[in-house]
Formats: sequence, structure tokens, C-alpha cells
Amino acid sequence: MQTIPQRNAAGSASITLTTTSAVSSASDLLIYFGSNRGASTDTVNRGALQQQANNLSSASGCLYTETGASGLVSPTFLYSVAGSGNYQAIVDVQLRIPAASVLTVPIINAGAGVEHQAVKPPALATGGTSASGVGNSGYISMGGAGGTGAVSSVFGRTGNVIATTGDYSEGQIAKPIRTTAVNTTVTSADYTVVATAPSITITLPSSPAAGDLYHIKNGNSTAGQLITLSAAVNIDIATSLSIGATASATVQFDGAVWRIL
Repeated sequence: MQTIPQRNAAGSASITLTTTSAVSSASDLLIYFGSNRGASTDTVNRGALQQQANNLSSASGCLYTETGASGLVSPTFLYSVAGSGNYQAIVDVQLRIPAASVLTVPIINAGAGVEHQAVKPPALATGGTSASGVGNSGYISMGGAGGTGAVSSVFGRTGNVIATTGDYSEGQIAKPIRTTAVNTTVTSADYTVVATAPSITITLPSSPAAGDLYHIKNGNSTAGQLITLSAAVNIDIATSLSIGATASATVQFDGAVWRIL
């Protein structure tokens, strides 16, 4: 970072400053600040105007910014009225700011005889995470305009985010559900499995992790149309469980056996 200030007590309508060393990178942010102890329209012959102030009495100022410069930089500060004193400065901020970023810095319109004051830039927003939605409010918003959409993982869970505001809870994650009319094995991608044909077998994973939980539903509506839930280890007291028509079973692995909840 380099700063090149100048004070001209006699006043002048045109003052040129030059950086003491070459700009180190095209991504450097160059800030040009000019002020005049007089009512004046203050401008700089390069960069983009960010703020301009004139109290129509005895103080005025301007602030310009520029990126993409190289080599030695020599902006000219122009004042419509010479005034009784000019203050100019170049600040070369060697930041690596993305090209799409926009930096807006406010300035204070100093009153007569008041020294020009440094002003803090606006605080950066902090808070939640956002993807294709609005964040920075301590919550998650992912997906399209409605705030919904598929995500690969949220707090270790998978599925669809269906809540756009509020604190995270288990109920805010949509769970997968599938139907089957043939024998099938439950996988880690499953949550609810519905049998739509009788006399089929649904087999729980052979290498489950403690805490794994699944819902198995017999979707047949005729009495006597059973399905079988099978596992490599016990489901409570046996390695298989018959589930009657329209009934269901929720099981969770405790690290040794499947427990019927």
C-alpha cells in the first residue's frame, strides 16, 4: 500500500500527483481524494466518481476510485474555484478484489475550518449462507425464487431444503421415499420404502451404521397381503418381520441389532 498526500495552502485550480512507485497489480484499488477550502466543483481526470460534496460556502471534496491501472499513475485534481487551500491524496490499496466487486466509500462534507475526517467504510454483511437466494440473515436459503431446491448436504443430512427461514430442524429436510413391487434391498439413499405388491421381501442394509433409521410401509390394502422385512442381524428378536396390509414398521440400528420403534 502506498499513500501520496499533498497540501497546497495557496490553492490552485489544477494539481497533478504521481505515485511514488508503479502500481503492483491491475487488481489494486486506487483511491483519489481531493478537497478544497472553498465552494467548488471538485473532480479528478481519471477513475470513477464515488462521492462529491459541496456545502456552497467554504468546503468541498470529491472521491474517485480506479482499478486496472498499471505503472506510475498521475491523476489531475481539478477545482472550479481555486479556493484558499487544497488537499489531495492518492491511496494505492494492494487488495485482491474480485473484478465483479463494487466498493463504495462515503466521505464527510467538512464544514468551514474543519479538518477533513477519515470515514469508516460500511461494515460487511455477515450471517447465513446463500445460494440462488437471499442469505446474510442467520439462515439458509438455497434453490430458486421460492427458496427450495436440492442440496447435497445440510448439517450432514441429504435431501431437499423446504424451509427458507428459521432455525434448522430435522423436520425442515424433505426425506426420500420410493415404491417397489419387487424384492429390494434398502440402501443408504432410502428413507421410506413402500411395497405396492404382496409377498415381496424388503431387506435392510447388511452393513448399517449405528443410528441408521428406515420406514417400511406395506402399501397393499387387502387383508392377508403380507410383506416381509428381512435383515442380516435381528430385528429385535428375529431376522425377519411380517408386516400386514396398510401397516408399517420403523426400525433403527443401535450398533448391534435393528430396533422396532
